[in-house]
Amino acid sequence: MLSTYCYTYKTKGGRKVTIRKATIHDAEMILMAAPKALVDAPYMLSTVEDIEKLSLEDIKRELKYYSTNPNYLKLVAEYENEIAGVIDFKNGNKEKVAH
Repeated sequence: MLSTYCYTYKTKGGRKVTIRKATIHDAEMILMAAPKALVDAPYMLSTVEDIEKLSLEDIKRELKYYSTNPNYLKLVAEYENEIAGVIDFKNGNKEKVAH
């Protein structure tokens, strides 16, 4: 775990999952985990094909941008030292929605 700001909880099955802010160091694990998560996820906006078009540098660039933009937040869920999930929040750059 690379971040000191995190929340660890136990699932109903007793597994420990940690939620924390994503960092640039997560890029490779995110790139590897995303296609697995999207295989049977028709409700997701991204597809496996979308992820396959991204390079490691693309992911790093996005993570760097998120880390410098106060209106964006990307979180990762870790289980057994692997990325199990990723979610991001964007509240916009306009004054009326930047809250």
